[in-house]
Amino acid sequence: MFFFCFLIGFYIGKLIAPNNFKLIFASGYIGYTIFSGVIHARSWINVLPHHEPATTIMIPVLLALSLLWMRLAWK
Repeated sequence: MFFFCFLIGFYIGKLIAPNNFKLIFASGYIGYTIFSGVIHARSWINVLPHHEPATTIMIPVLLALSLLWMRLAWK
């Protein structure tokens, strides 16, 4: 589903600006991010116990990994 939402955003970006590859990729990433936020808010907030997020390390690592797989899928 995450990859499908990336492709939907990618397709919308391609319709808006067919020659602007940065905008196409950014719209795919925004589609992925919106779906990720919605699915985690709807499914996981009530399931997981209360915890302190490890924001100093995890956010940059997860961001880099998500950008990497999207870049590989886009090629």
